Amino acid sequence: YERAEIAEFRKAVEQFKTDLPAVLKALREMIESALISNPTFRKEAQRFLKHAQEAINPSLTEADVREMLIQHVLTEELFTVVP
Repeated sequence: YERAEIAEFRKAVEQFKTDLPAVLKALREMIESALISNPTFRKEAQRFLKHAQEAINPSLTEADVREMLIQHVLTEELFTVVP
């Protein structure tokens, strides 16, 4: 026996695994587009990179910052919804 909630969660996890590559590709494309076309976004990304290098690791790169942003986008709702 498996509770319905558990079965639905497992189903959602499998769907997420299927959808994730396309979601990641879209997010990377959106960030790249914003870096090219949005001077404010580009400036803030550089500011965040500098802060991350100072606070976390001086060897962090722009690519690392983009991946951090993607992780934040993917997990933000979890942290705002789950108490």
